[in-house]
Amino acid sequence: MTVPGPRAETLRASGETVFTLPPFDQRNRDLRNIRRSIGLARALRPRIVLTSGAGVVLTFVAASRALGAKVVFAETMARVTSPSATGRVVNRFADSRLVQWPDLAPAYTNPHVCRPMLLPHVVPAPSTGRVGTFLSVGTHTQPFPRLLGMVEDAVARGLLPRPIVAQLGVSKTESQEIEVRPWLDRAQFQRELSGAELVIGHCGAGFVGAAISVGQRPMILPRLATHHEHVDDHQLQLLHKLAELRLVVALDERITEAEISRTAELASGRKVAAGAPEVGAVLAAELRRLAA
Repeated sequence: MTVPGPRAETLRASGETVFTLPPFDQRNRDLRNIRRSIGLARALRPRIVLTSGAGVVLTFVAASRALGAKVVFAETMARVTSPSATGRVVNRFADSRLVQWPDLAPAYTNPHVCRPMLLPHVVPAPSTGRVGTFLSVGTHTQPFPRLLGMVEDAVARGLLPRPIVAQLGVSKTESQEIEVRPWLDRAQFQRELSGAELVIGHCGAGFVGAAISVGQRPMILPRLATHHEHVDDHQLQLLHKLAELRLVVALDERITEAEISRTAELASGRKVAAGAPEVGAVLAAELRRLAA
């Protein structure tokens, strides 16, 4: 269950059953999400609901719980020190709770602390064979002009290797120096991510995890609520943790030669939180327990 868009269509095309919900706009008191969520909960009557806490599904999760479903909540890897708004609500009635960083455990009731799901293994960065620059702002519904401007400034100063390919989503879609693509399918995204000499992007957990898994050490600028780039500043939490682990290079106001050089220094392969159980193993055990 998710919002309409490319990811939903990709899942459908792969054979999955996908239900979509209208985005939840609390500020405008849009009731379409609430009506659709309650209707689906009544129609589907799920026995168990597994959720990562995206706000769009909150009403469906709560309605399903009221109708007798068990709820397993896995907080996103992006939340390192404080819970999501959905997590604060679901924590009150969930039957099982998983967090992916030890720092977050005090915020939840009896949580399972797991290894970050998108960082199971951190592979070394290859020293040769990659060309150009790949920029991604993700699939979030708010644009990210601040990062685009930073990249265009670096291009003008001749700092970034060419060719430069950018996945820009709903952001600006024209550039004199950059090959712009609003959306990429999974294969295209993986090809650009794996083949680029430099990778630049936002601090979405999925994007960063994918980059690190193919040996990239991306330069990252977090989306911030003060710039109307996201609903809050949770990407800053993840950026601080990943920079502490020497897995990304944090950007601030401008891309410099020093930051580009630093991406080449962060090339060691290792595990992250190797002592903690994997999310998949904990989920399998909890689903078996609740289904018994």
